[in-house]
Amino acid sequence: MYCINGNGDAAVKPKIGRRNYWHHERATGVCCCRAKQGEMTQSHWIYPTLPLLLLLLPSVGIATTTTAVVVETGRSAVYKHRVEVLVEGAEAYVGTGAVEATRYNQDTLVLLTTKDVENSEAPLVSGPGSGRAVVVKGAGGRVASLLHHSHEAAASLNYKRALATLLTPVHHDSDFMYYSQADVLGTCEVHYEKKGLKTVTWRDLTRCSHFSSEMVLGAHSLPLLHIALDVMGSTSSCEHSWRDAVGGELQSVECVETLLVGPRYAAVSQALNVTLRSQLFLTATTSFNPAVYDYLEEATVSTDLAFQTIPFQDEGLDVDALMKEACASEGRGRLTGSLLQKMSTLVHALARGPAPTPDLSYACPITVRRMLAITTAMAGGPRTLRFFASQLSELAKKPEDSIKLGEDFMFSLALKSLVRPDHHTKDQLLPALFLSREYEMIYEELLDYLLSQTPVAVAEVAELLEGLQKVAPQLFERLLTKAAPSLSPAEACETGDHAEAVRLLRGVSGLTARPRGYVASLRPCFTTDDVGVAVAAMDTLTNVDCNIQGVTELQKLGLDSSSDPEIRIAAYRGLVHCLPEQPSLLETVAKALDPKHDIYSTQVSSYVWSHIQSVLSSDDPRYVALRELLLSAPAVMRSDDPVWYDPRQHSRHFAHTLHLDSRTALTLEGDLVWGRYSPAPRALYLHLVLHHDGITHQIAQVVLRVTGVEAMLLSLPGMESILGAASHALNQAWAAIYNLVEDSIKNKREVTQDQIAEFIQQQVLSRIPAEYRAGMSSIEVSLRMLGTHAFHARLADLHTMSLRDALAHFLQSPIQTALSDLAPLLDNTFTMATVSGVPIMLGLSGVGGMQTMLMHYAGGEGGLLETSLSAGLAMSARVDIGRGRPPALTSNYLWSLDLPLSASYNHKESGMRVSLRLPQDWTGRVWQDQRDTAVRSKRLQLRVTQECLGSEDAIQVCMDSWESDDPSLGFSGVLGKRWLAPHVRTYNLQMAAPGDPVIITITDPEVPRTNMRLVEVEVGSRSFEASVVFQLLPSPSFVLSFKSPEHSYFVKGFAGSRESVTQMASVEFGQDRLRYGVRLQMSTPKLDDRLVWSPSAFLLTPESGEAEVVRAFLSLQEQADGFATEFSFSTAGAAADYVDLKITGEVAGRTGGEMKSLQLLEAKSVRVTWLDRLDVEFSGQVFPGQDPHGEGFLKVGWGREDGQVEFRASLTPVVTFDPPPEGDGPRGAGGVAFKVALAVARKAELEAADASFDLILDTRRVDVKLNAGLAGVGAFNFSHSYSGLRDVRTISTVSYAPLDIAWGVEHELYAQANELRHSLNVTWSPRAEDQLSSVIHYVNNNVLGDLDVSLYVLVAYPGQVIEVDEMLSRAHGGSYKNKLRLHFEPGRTISMDTVVISRSDPGVISYGLSNTFKLDTWISPLSVVGTLNCIGKARCTLAMTAEQAGDQLADVELQHTAATGVSRTEAKFLVTHWVDGSVSLDSDSKLGYYDLKWHVVAIPLARLLQGHATVDLSSPDIAAAGMIVAKIERDNVGEVTHLYNGTFTLNPVTRSVHTRQEVRLVSGGVSDLWVAVLQGRAGDQLINSRHFGKATLMTPSGMFYTANGDVSSKVRSLESVVAGVSLSAGVGQAASYLLTWTLSLQQPDPNIRYSISDAGLESDLQEAPLLTLESLLRTNSPSTGEVKLNVKSKKTRHSVPSGSSEDDEEGEKIDVDIRLITEAVPELGRIHGSLTRSSETYSLNGRVWSGAQSLAVVSYGVANNETVKSSHTVTVVAPALPWSRAELMVEADHLGTLPFNFQTVVNSKVTLGMEEAGSFRGLAQWTPVTSALSLAFHTYLQDLPGGNVFFKWAPSSVEGHVGWADLKAVAGARWAEEGRALEFIVKFKNPGATLHHLDGSLTFHMSQSPYPPVSLSLMGRLSLNSDHHYILNINCQSEREQYLVTAALVRPVGSGSVRLLLRRSGSAYKAVGSVLLDSLQAQVEGSFTWLQSGEDLALTLATSLLPDPKDIPSGSPVRTRRTRASSPFCSRSPELLLTGSTPTECS
Repeated sequence: MYCINGNGDAAVKPKIGRRNYWHHERATGVCCCRAKQGEMTQSHWIYPTLPLLLLLLPSVGIATTTTAVVVETGRSAVYKHRVEVLVEGAEAYVGTGAVEATRYNQDTLVLLTTKDVENSEAPLVSGPGSGRAVVVKGAGGRVASLLHHSHEAAASLNYKRALATLLTPVHHDSDFMYYSQADVLGTCEVHYEKKGLKTVTWRDLTRCSHFSSEMVLGAHSLPLLHIALDVMGSTSSCEHSWRDAVGGELQSVECVETLLVGPRYAAVSQALNVTLRSQLFLTATTSFNPAVYDYLEEATVSTDLAFQTIPFQDEGLDVDALMKEACASEGRGRLTGSLLQKMSTLVHALARGPAPTPDLSYACPITVRRMLAITTAMAGGPRTLRFFASQLSELAKKPEDSIKLGEDFMFSLALKSLVRPDHHTKDQLLPALFLSREYEMIYEELLDYLLSQTPVAVAEVAELLEGLQKVAPQLFERLLTKAAPSLSPAEACETGDHAEAVRLLRGVSGLTARPRGYVASLRPCFTTDDVGVAVAAMDTLTNVDCNIQGVTELQKLGLDSSSDPEIRIAAYRGLVHCLPEQPSLLETVAKALDPKHDIYSTQVSSYVWSHIQSVLSSDDPRYVALRELLLSAPAVMRSDDPVWYDPRQHSRHFAHTLHLDSRTALTLEGDLVWGRYSPAPRALYLHLVLHHDGITHQIAQVVLRVTGVEAMLLSLPGMESILGAASHALNQAWAAIYNLVEDSIKNKREVTQDQIAEFIQQQVLSRIPAEYRAGMSSIEVSLRMLGTHAFHARLADLHTMSLRDALAHFLQSPIQTALSDLAPLLDNTFTMATVSGVPIMLGLSGVGGMQTMLMHYAGGEGGLLETSLSAGLAMSARVDIGRGRPPALTSNYLWSLDLPLSASYNHKESGMRVSLRLPQDWTGRVWQDQRDTAVRSKRLQLRVTQECLGSEDAIQVCMDSWESDDPSLGFSGVLGKRWLAPHVRTYNLQMAAPGDPVIITITDPEVPRTNMRLVEVEVGSRSFEASVVFQLLPSPSFVLSFKSPEHSYFVKGFAGSRESVTQMASVEFGQDRLRYGVRLQMSTPKLDDRLVWSPSAFLLTPESGEAEVVRAFLSLQEQADGFATEFSFSTAGAAADYVDLKITGEVAGRTGGEMKSLQLLEAKSVRVTWLDRLDVEFSGQVFPGQDPHGEGFLKVGWGREDGQVEFRASLTPVVTFDPPPEGDGPRGAGGVAFKVALAVARKAELEAADASFDLILDTRRVDVKLNAGLAGVGAFNFSHSYSGLRDVRTISTVSYAPLDIAWGVEHELYAQANELRHSLNVTWSPRAEDQLSSVIHYVNNNVLGDLDVSLYVLVAYPGQVIEVDEMLSRAHGGSYKNKLRLHFEPGRTISMDTVVISRSDPGVISYGLSNTFKLDTWISPLSVVGTLNCIGKARCTLAMTAEQAGDQLADVELQHTAATGVSRTEAKFLVTHWVDGSVSLDSDSKLGYYDLKWHVVAIPLARLLQGHATVDLSSPDIAAAGMIVAKIERDNVGEVTHLYNGTFTLNPVTRSVHTRQEVRLVSGGVSDLWVAVLQGRAGDQLINSRHFGKATLMTPSGMFYTANGDVSSKVRSLESVVAGVSLSAGVGQAASYLLTWTLSLQQPDPNIRYSISDAGLESDLQEAPLLTLESLLRTNSPSTGEVKLNVKSKKTRHSVPSGSSEDDEEGEKIDVDIRLITEAVPELGRIHGSLTRSSETYSLNGRVWSGAQSLAVVSYGVANNETVKSSHTVTVVAPALPWSRAELMVEADHLGTLPFNFQTVVNSKVTLGMEEAGSFRGLAQWTPVTSALSLAFHTYLQDLPGGNVFFKWAPSSVEGHVGWADLKAVAGARWAEEGRALEFIVKFKNPGATLHHLDGSLTFHMSQSPYPPVSLSLMGRLSLNSDHHYILNINCQSEREQYLVTAALVRPVGSGSVRLLLRRSGSAYKAVGSVLLDSLQAQVEGSFTWLQSGEDLALTLATSLLPDPKDIPSGSPVRTRRTRASSPFCSRSPELLLTGSTPTECS
């Protein structure tokens, strides 16, 4: 498979195992091959437009690139530089300065700049010491480097880089082009345009390589801003103005840069807008200043122009003072908002300032001290080790406190930061810092502290040791030995403490090195029965060093064993970790792929296979080495894919990568592991990593293990009752299903309930052993974040644990617990470089934390509870413009929650009394969310809003809001809030007397048959009461009441019945004296002949009292053969003011058969009206019998006859007839016919639309018709008829008047044994002449083997018709007739009739031919008649005559007579008006005598040619000839004009030859004689002799020409041959010519080795001379003088030694050297070439040059088996031409065998000068599976775009792609299942055209027996110009009786859709109909179910006509259920269910 992009590059998809994986190639184009979906379009319309496109193309030219002059050489120019920065339109920065540019030479520019504080425009005078200059060096038209002073500041150097970018623009000859440029922004793609004396450049900043960068300080290195922020739509545009010519002297530069920074994936409108305007104006020019030499000497350091990030600077904050402020914060150590802000400022200063003091000499709460210790370590890193150790010592002195440093995530991160050598701080840490004695002592004390914890903090010990391993190896070895006993899980595994063993094994996973003997100590863990311990032991080896003894051996043993699959999978994960270091482990991995290893290995092999496939298909950089290793392992790659494994039941590995951008990606991978017995998964492993700029960051790792799920479920209380109820429900369901099944299905296979129960017992329950189901159960959760252990918990024996007992045990007094964590979230700075030289920096820093505390003391009848919860987030954002200036924008965000509370309680006899108190010093601020923003140190004003709830004299909750009045900064940002917009929102709890408690009293009064609870709250002097009352008898009711000093509220509810006929339910709400309520009522009167339900609803309001608002009616009448139902629904009163809805209808059904199954379901006039807004009418009938069919009608109207939609559908059987001779009667229903019609009319817009769909499914035929039209606008028609692969007909038309579209395709194929017919008709416009038609019709009318065939071919396209009609038949005997007619319109008509007669008797042969040929322009036809007669071998006669209109045109007669001696052959020929003559030949072949005579008259020339020639081989005078040429005058012979005589003599004795030829020209009695003589002599033998020849030509004027030749050869042996040839010629005495040729052939001795010597050393290349050929051509003439041409050629054999002479690779080498020498020029021209070839390769190097002009050719080729590769390069150098140099490169790659299994790729490139002008790439592929053709053309010329053509063909698909510039077209088709599944896709894109976008697809699928159900689906969509959309989906399933039709139309003025669903499942029928047209929508849903106990019918109507979408109702359902009284399952009367009510089920 190939993916072809816009440049023609192909990505090959090789096959591995049974799956394919991609090997990506980088490509600059867009891939149009799809893995999921392909985009295809028709391209036939392109061909008529191609000539027009070619005519419109402008002229093509090559642009040259040079560096602009800017300043003349030897002069200086002074520019004023002004930079202005706007943030959201407000001016935030203005700076000016002066710049002096001096041109030292063509490639050197010196820049000197200084800041001008006074904004003076005075020119800057350069001089020594006044500034540090930078030197810009150029080469080849581009900037090569930048030289600067060694003490240049980083910020100043970045500013000068920007100036160098502005003052070194690139100049192009072209007016418009794209090019790549490297400057201060890195490498960017630049758009260049020339406008007069101005040039404009534009670039997209987001595509520049060094535009943005991020620096991180603090506890982590995550690029959070790069992930969260997106620089979208940022651009830079510069305009250069020139003085006289473009590229000359620079007058000014104006640049505008726009930076848009916002949240990733957010809209551009939500981004921060920063605009920079930079201007350079020329103020003065001066002559060259000698001080420039000083600057050149000082600039010694070389760098590039790319922007470099500046290190962080100390902001001068006092860390000790900030710590003191934090300790003195309010709240007694709680995490309040004030403390959060102070901690955020402290953390920001720690990374930039000095290390803090060793201890805190002032009082500090313990919670704050712990926060300071952890945050200081995380932000400050190893520099803060002393401070951390001192605070840890202070905290350890108070072991009774609940808050201390222990085993938690934040403490682990702090330890990790303290041993991190690359911690992100301002100053780089020195290695000696970690090796100091003080630091080593502190590290050892930290380890002792961790080991002294109970239990031992294993995770923290692992993090500390892992860091020390890198910074202090000797200390690490000592501490590792010290901690070894605490890290080993051996003791816990031996004693059976599995929870402790797993904790130790999971906690130590962060340590890559282990103590000596650690691997051996794991043996007890593998021998335990707990699988979780063994898995944890195997997982802990995954992260250790693979070279530790015993690691891989233990993993191999675990993988090869027959233990639990989860253990083996864990062993495999460890082996994969070691594979890159130990490739030999691949054999063990290959064994795991064998599913026959043991009976449980399906879990292992399934996981291993999925993991290998994930690695092979992953682009994760961590798996590069592993992927290459697996690809090179045949044992792994040849393994079969276990596709029979179900991923829902077998272990699998999965991975997914999300690419945020080209630099960042997120990868989530995981493992899902199943156990041995459990049908549920046992373990889940998740791993999230971040890849950024080639660095991998560990984000999170989660391990979740659950065992014994069955044991937990089976141990739950009441589980046996649930299983019993499920069994009973299964019995009922089985009985119902069994009764619904038809008898034909029952007879096929009788399955009873007992068999199902037995199957479940044997196949399901037996899989889980009893001891396993009753065994242990546990849950284990382990979490690692940022590569650090964060959390681990393991709960065991859950099946025996009581949750109530566990909770009571946890809350048992006394309780004292606390949690306090504060984390530095981020401290990141995002820097954006600019061309203006002023960088924009966005910094974001902040902290977040949470603090909780709980204390509980109980005694006697009361207790004391004290708790507090505080949490918050503090973030600070700032925007800096440049360096050393106040920030342009600062924004501080704070979110906090603080709720301290204490309570005392005591119990009473009937209740409880609780007293709540708040702290005296508490501010009352519970929650706050605020942002403080300042622009240029100016804070924005806010307005205040306050809303309170409660009483001022008791307790009150107030919300205070401060909002900004300035809407300019009101846009969303990174934090999801109103970023940068200042706001404050707080919730305050205010009490009149803060010291007084809030007393709550709860009592439960005892009232008979009533449940009551009273709650009384006392706040100061005010009291509040609340009560809850529940009562069940005599009727269910409830009352809720609340009373305050001002108001009273109540809510009550009631439910009951009246006379068992009417049921009621009501809800009432009251406030003081106001009452509101709703009452629902259901009446069910008892009638004899029918069942009636009448529900209604009443509304109670203070204004109108109680009034009826909704009424419904449903009547069900049961008949002998069916049923009838009437229903109605209406609204009234207040409801009618909003929804005036009325629904009426009748539904009937008819049953029949032995099972009383439903035969007919009919809906009669179901109508829904909604005032004047909606009118829906529905009717239809369905026959659900053996051949289900039916029909329906739906009409929807809206407004007052504003528009309506009509929909009709029918499904009927198809009756087929047998063709003769079988019979002509009906054979029965052979299929179904499905028809759908849709009509839409809208009177307001005078629009109408209609659509129809017809489908006929027969056993041998499928007919599909689809028609859709929009009156006056467009239409779509499609029909398809399928009667097998040899009888197919398809017609499709599309018309759209607004775009003048009228497309159509008609295709027909009919193939039988004696007939073939194929037609194709394509139209593309409304004009009748714009179409392409073709017809091929072949008929074979053979009867009894006679030949009788006819062929008719017609091809018609615009302007031309071609017609061919051919008939061929056999007449009587050997006669044949042929008629051929060719018709061309415009053109000629050609007809030809041919008759051939043959006869063959013994000794006699006779043939006759008659042919008549006629053109339509001829009056008479041309007739040709001929005969051939032979009598034996003695005499044969051939006669041929041609005539036209009775006039003879030609006559030919040929006769041959054979005799015993001399035979004669005579020929007479006559061509009217041309020639008349005869020829005779007498011959005697035995004697070698021949006599030829001829007499020919050339009538047009009036000449007679008469001659005689004799040949006698027995005489020395072998031949003599003579001929005369005479004039013909009036049928008489006139004077002679030419005479010829010639002789030829051969002397065998002297081996000489002589010939003389004379020609005499006679004119006017004067004759001119020409004589030619040729003589020669040969040697006595062919070789080792000399041969000589001479030729002479004499003219009538006496001039003679001579030519001599001499050939000699000497053969000494078979190994040596020398030959020479000499040719000379002369013209009179003035000129002579000489050519000599020498050949030397040598055969080297195989026993002697030759070598090429080089400086006395023997080379590895062995050469032996084979052939030497040399020739010399010398001419000497008066006009040219002496000219020599020397040609030398040499052929040698060469070989490269390979260790033995037998294996040497041998080849041949040919060298050719040609020189042309003249008297004037010693070497006028020369050609030199070398050709080397061997059995598989060849190479050719050649060059031709004459003076400065040359032509060079380099060619290389290799052929190996079925692979052929070649490369060819042609280079032409012509300095006089504009391009001076041209190069053509062609590469070819061929694989496979022709013609049906090959692949050929051709690449070519043309280079003019130093620029690439164009390239071409072609690919041709033909394999048994697929074929493809790709042609791509790309050019770098100015105005000639590139394009590509791609075509692919496969057995079940065809696709193609055409692209040219911005025009792209794709088309394709796919088919499957013998044509029952078809898919057509088309896509077209042409920006700027009328039809600029087309996207459509059509999918057709039909299933066929024996694969039920028989279904048909048709899905189509069409999109025109992205604003016209057409969608049609049709789904039909006959077996399931399910039909679905969905159509949609979306256009700029509105949309519409219709949907119909009819589905049957057993005895249940469901129908859904919906209509959507613009703002109107309606939906009707209905279902009917036949139950054993009755029937069930439900209808739902949903419609929308209100203008406000909020007023759209969800639907009005009506449901009826009929129940037979005799049913044993339900005896309840029928009931009607309204909206919101719950149906009452019977079981």
